[in-house]
Amino acid sequence: MKLYVLKERELGKRDPMIYGHFIEHFHRQIYGGVYDPGNELSDEDGFRTDVLDAMRKIKVPILRWPGGGMLCVVIPLEKCCGQQQKAHVR
Repeated sequence: MKLYVLKERELGKRDPMIYGHFIEHFHRQIYGGVYDPGNELSDEDGFRTDVLDAMRKIKVPILRWPGGGMLCVVIPLEKCCGQQQKAHVR
């Protein structure tokens, strides 16, 4: 097997925003985590500056909320996966 790399061929540029992170309401990710009004480490909007600094340090391009796992809280995963004819009906 041979592999040819054409370094002068550019197909396009990737948007760095596709490498973002997500955050959910699990445990203390939001409340008590990135958002904690009244905490001595929080800014005037209630966001923890130490958490924001840590995200800047690892260069998080975007933080998505909700990240997608909240569906499992609303509809249990086992009821929304599988064959359509066996799908759970509310």
